[in-house]
Amino acid sequence: MALFNKLDKPIFLKEESEAKYYISKLQELHSRAPEGLKGRIEKELKIATLGELGENNIAFELKNSGIPMYILHDICLETNELSAQIDYIVVTRKVIFIIECKNLIGNIEINSQGNFIRTYNFNGKFIKEGIYSPITQNERHLEVLKRIKKESKSNFISKMLFDKYFNDNYKSLVVLANPKTVLNSRYAKKEIKDKVIKADQLINYIKEVNSKSDLMSLSDKEMKEIADRLLALHKSSKLSFLKKYRELIELVDNYDDKNDVKTVFNNKEIINDSSITNAKSNIINEDKSSVTNNIDKSNNINNIYNTKNININVNINNTVINNSTGNKINNNSDIINDNENLIKKLKEYRLQMSRAENTKPYIIFSDKQMTNLLEKMPKTKSELKEVSGFGEVKVEKYGDVILKILNE
Repeated sequence: MALFNKLDKPIFLKEESEAKYYISKLQELHSRAPEGLKGRIEKELKIATLGELGENNIAFELKNSGIPMYILHDICLETNELSAQIDYIVVTRKVIFIIECKNLIGNIEINSQGNFIRTYNFNGKFIKEGIYSPITQNERHLEVLKRIKKESKSNFISKMLFDKYFNDNYKSLVVLANPKTVLNSRYAKKEIKDKVIKADQLINYIKEVNSKSDLMSLSDKEMKEIADRLLALHKSSKLSFLKKYRELIELVDNYDDKNDVKTVFNNKEIINDSSITNAKSNIINEDKSSVTNNIDKSNNINNIYNTKNININVNINNTVINNSTGNKINNNSDIINDNENLIKKLKEYRLQMSRAENTKPYIIFSDKQMTNLLEKMPKTKSELKEVSGFGEVKVEKYGDVILKILNE
């Protein structure tokens, strides 16, 4: 069969990346975003731009390799509830490489436990931090591909053979695209070392793996058929950036100045957050009941509320509370406590999620949006979507816990 093979160079069956489109849309969104959100969009722009530069570095290496192979760039797969966005799939004569590109700033160390540690210079100080293992990330991508391919097999025997030879045919590989990055994997186990390389080592790595493989070489036609079948699995509508972009659009469209927010109690009486805190400290017994498991019980309410040292008059059902005098009220205290408990729980959950996502609490939901929640008290996700500021993305991410808090 080798006598009839004419392919002597790499061919891109899919070269374009949706990252360019994403970057252009982010730039457009940035131009109309309020000042309070520009920083977040700029951060996303930086991440997307660095990712594109890294993938371009790998594309350059592949294009100039002189190796007969078919290359697919930016492939999105989905099966059931699992999805994967693969940077590169490279089909060679013997082995198919699933490549995860990482364009990281700083140096990377892989220790004996397989942990990834990044060190970088920030304002003259060296920062050392652990990062999520790109090997684990790419192996999950590979698992999604394996499930999809296995499901396409028609009978038990073909599925069994597919399982048996899958690890020989498909190789997971992480490529560090930043040429300035120093990779230190001295103490890493061999199976870890073999899965992480720098971009300038990529071509020699592909050649070496193929030369050591005992698999039969594929013909030009067989390589093309395999690559075409893999390309047919691509689902552009499931690209991960679409979810991020929709979320950013929702934030821009529903943005309100976090310094001009109000909270609504029963009877539609409006009071400022600082009023709640100051009045509460004088007249309301703090609720000691435990909150839902989804909320960090160690959070202190004093770290959640923005307490301002000012005198506030609060009017509820014609009863005035003056926080400067500390006068107490007996009627309506149950109403205040009920609403106060909800605000406490919502804010604790908001703070927890903002820390988990490394963002500002008002990005999760603003005080104005919390006001809308307290007014409408939704009981289902459908009702939650009708609350101003809660679109599909936000409801899917936070809806279950919010509804549980509101309807306990």
